[in-house]
Amino acid sequence: MPRILLADDNSRVRQGLRAMLEAEAGFHICAEAGDGVEAVRLTESEHPDFAILDLSMPNLNGLEAALQIHELFPDVVILILTMHDPTDLMDEVTAFGVQSCILKTDLDGLVETVRRYWPPQRTGNFCAVTTDTPKDDVDQTGVLTELELRIVQMLAQARGNKEIAEAISITEKALELHRATIMHKLKINSTFDLVKYATRNNLVATRRWPNAS
Repeated sequence: MPRILLADDNSRVRQGLRAMLEAEAGFHICAEAGDGVEAVRLTESEHPDFAILDLSMPNLNGLEAALQIHELFPDVVILILTMHDPTDLMDEVTAFGVQSCILKTDLDGLVETVRRYWPPQRTGNFCAVTTDTPKDDVDQTGVLTELELRIVQMLAQARGNKEIAEAISITEKALELHRATIMHKLKINSTFDLVKYATRNNLVATRRWPNAS
């Protein structure tokens, strides 16, 4: 029987998923998390076979949490739940160790996906993700696009997700994806470290940017 970690900031959603996965599918929910940070911590303490993560969570979103879980525990099968078309996300999320994206309302699809990956094939066929952290004196801004640099600057200025998304004419969901991609490129595991990186590399000061569109 697979051991599953559920992570979603909505307790009612977690309760519904638990009831469905345990009562109807016969799986075992070994832990529940309300945000990405707790999901990483519980993965370390509970050793689940699966981590089912909501894409949008506080503190660490689903992709940020997935990256940390994948780096620490590469045998854990990571599934992302999203309210958006999963096929639109798969090309982006595989670099974070995510095995599959499932529409949040597709409960049958979630059960089938867990069954497809159980028992896990521990062959090491996960995307290779480095755990190296950039040194303080290394400027890696060249790996970022102009749009990504602008996002880093606004995050470092403590601007909220809604304000940033409106400023560059994208959705907050798309912003979350951009932020996770930026952190992957820079080999940074938290927004706090991303802000420190921006400060070190003088990205906080006001700067003229080309039109993001």
